[in-house]
Amino acid sequence: MAPKKDKDVAALKGKDAEEAILAYIKKVNRPYGSSDISANMKNAVSKLAAQKVLQQMADEGKITQKTYGKATIFVAKQEGLETLSADQMKEMHAELARLKDKLRELNDRVKLGLERELIAIRQEPTDEELEQQIDMAEAQVNKLRKELEPLRAQAPSATPEEMNKIDDDWNKWRAEWKARRKVFQDLFSAVTDSHTREDKDKLQEDLGLEFDSEEHIALEKSPLGMASVRPLKPVKRARK
Repeated sequence: MAPKKDKDVAALKGKDAEEAILAYIKKVNRPYGSSDISANMKNAVSKLAAQKVLQQMADEGKITQKTYGKATIFVAKQEGLETLSADQMKEMHAELARLKDKLRELNDRVKLGLERELIAIRQEPTDEELEQQIDMAEAQVNKLRKELEPLRAQAPSATPEEMNKIDDDWNKWRAEWKARRKVFQDLFSAVTDSHTREDKDKLQEDLGLEFDSEEHIALEKSPLGMASVRPLKPVKRARK
């Protein structure tokens, strides 16, 4: 079945068909069969008409005809065709090299972008991991809700007297701790006054002594450890 002619292309016949086919052959400067030329020209010239025109131009020496088995191709004569100068060829080769470099650069950028995107996707949790995280989050929420239930139920809080008792205990045992630590430090310093650093460390290890850690030092230097907590003033209750 012959290909349909493009509706926007006018049908060419006679001299118009010959001129159009000859112009097309010179423009593309590639070997084609009659059916290919007809199709490439949007069927402005039918396949049968193209075959007749091509054969006539070949017989007249306007184009070159080559036969390969049952296939016949036609190509423009190379004599008289415009050729490029050496400088033009050099410019074209330079432009081709530039475009190849640009293409390579774009390919590298695309590849790098895809690799980064792939790495980011692989770092995302899987569906199973997301389900586990959701379950853990829901369990934590339920736990916190249970801890909030007494507060929401307006459970009784500590009275001012109870808060004062806590502050008094803190001040008492804080002072006791500082006093005992000072006694130990003075005694240990007196005993090891003539000891070398190595002897002090060995004695400390033998006795199983533990000095203040960084956490203890930070607590002592904090506002909570620098000053005693003032007890709350007792609340006067209105007489009924």
